[in-house]
Amino acid sequence: MRMILLPPEDLTQTLGALYTFRHKIRELILLGGHRGEEKKRIDRFANKLRRYAKRERLHWQEIKSLPFKECDPASYVRLRERYASDDTPVTILAADATASTILAASKAFADIAAILTYDAYDNRLSLFENDSLRHFEADPMDLNTYCSMLGYTIETSREKADFSEEEQDAVRYLFSREQEFSRIRMKLMHEKSITEDDSGIVQALKRLKIIRDGRIVDQYAKNRLAGSLFEEYIFGLCQEMGFDEVRMGCRIDFSFKEKLRQPVKNEFDILFIEKNRIGTVECKYTQSSFNARKFLYQYDTVMDYFGRTARAILLNLNKEENPDSRTKEYMHTVLSRSRFGNVRILATSRFDESRFKNLLRWAGEEGVNLY
Repeated sequence: MRMILLPPEDLTQTLGALYTFRHKIRELILLGGHRGEEKKRIDRFANKLRRYAKRERLHWQEIKSLPFKECDPASYVRLRERYASDDTPVTILAADATASTILAASKAFADIAAILTYDAYDNRLSLFENDSLRHFEADPMDLNTYCSMLGYTIETSREKADFSEEEQDAVRYLFSREQEFSRIRMKLMHEKSITEDDSGIVQALKRLKIIRDGRIVDQYAKNRLAGSLFEEYIFGLCQEMGFDEVRMGCRIDFSFKEKLRQPVKNEFDILFIEKNRIGTVECKYTQSSFNARKFLYQYDTVMDYFGRTARAILLNLNKEENPDSRTKEYMHTVLSRSRFGNVRILATSRFDESRFKNLLRWAGEEGVNLY
């Protein structure tokens, strides 16, 4: 198959279609700008796909970018003359292309090519071929595949198998009694010894090897107590959602082979994929509401790497019982700066599992939630 990719606004929205047809593709033609940043963007994407195809040993014999003017009718005529002159089946992939581009390509190629569209939000493909229309779901990618197709590398991460059932049960117990756990946690963090050996919280911390003889065991245990335990708890809740894959502590190198002074790397507390859409959860376990503005600016930029279908939840469990109106107004102002509306904030002093899971489903309760 010769697949011709119409110029998409968001290149990541082509991944599900390319992955589904990975074993049928022999030639991949990426249409795009003929100059400037647009040409560089298409060329970089072509290079990343070449590397991916080689690593996966796919039979993609040719991957190339081709200058193309969407608004010029003659461009479609030349494209047809160039790629419809042999017996190789042609499929036009329209994923996140403009409506005018899709219509023009359909008119030029309808009698000789299949037209494939992909809705990355619903993970649904529609194929018009031989006067028939077929709808089907794209093949599911795991996190490694999604990142690999974009030229990214997951350097480190933790998965469910890294935690024993006993550990998971102990962590769940701690946060089922979060108020009591928070009190004991703060004592330990201030290097005070505890003598409440009969406490269920203390017993759970012993099973997790956080404390021994009433004190924190070591720096690793202290770091875990400070924030990692909360991440492990949220990781467990995400596992229950039935996502295709969930990982914790994902450190990703976004650099590809760019010549950069410093590699572009970032770590995500929780990273998951569901129907080829990336999701992240950032976990903050603090005494007061965290400063979201600086974090959100950084996160908005990082989310660009995953495309417009990506989504993120900023989760802050804190001890600020009644955030004042100025705090609420500030948080809403911060959120409005999230360009694609793909970030939601949940800041609370009393965590509600069902409410959090509702946010994970990306249903209802948009924006900032303070309670």
